[in-house]
Amino acid sequence: GLQGPWLLASLGASAVLVFGMPSSPLSQPWPVLAGSLLSMWVGVARAVLVPDGAWAGALAVAFSVAVMLPLRCLHPPGAALALSMVLNPQQAAQLHGWTVPVTLLALLAVGSAATASRMGLAQWLMLCALLFWWRASWGLVPLGLALAGLMRYGCAA
Repeated sequence: GLQGPWLLASLGASAVLVFGMPSSPLSQPWPVLAGSLLSMWVGVARAVLVPDGAWAGALAVAFSVAVMLPLRCLHPPGAALALSMVLNPQQAAQLHGWTVPVTLLALLAVGSAATASRMGLAQWLMLCALLFWWRASWGLVPLGLALAGLMRYGCAA
């Protein structure tokens, strides 16, 4: 598997969508989860099969959109995830190593937005702090989600 913190900038964009626009069709669980996973697999395939990085990147984005549209799981950060797989071809070759982190982080983004909308802001920030304490190896993901929750729900509280 992958070692060290999992840094996937596109999942930060997913967090912006699920916290900032929770009722958008792009922010629903199916597009976030399926769009992220399918795009990751498309990006890995392009990284492995297309030797030219520029073509591989363009094809990864195009193919990820082409796969997401008919499956009704369009999630724009998914196309960015496909591109990030092409930009990291050494790590992209470890498809099994990326499937679990992408799935867990997408579930964390969707679940945290749903949780924040149902519980008060103070409880949500405490949950993020506990998550950061429990799994500090996840880096700044829980703190970023806490900040997103604060920005989204803090103004209304």
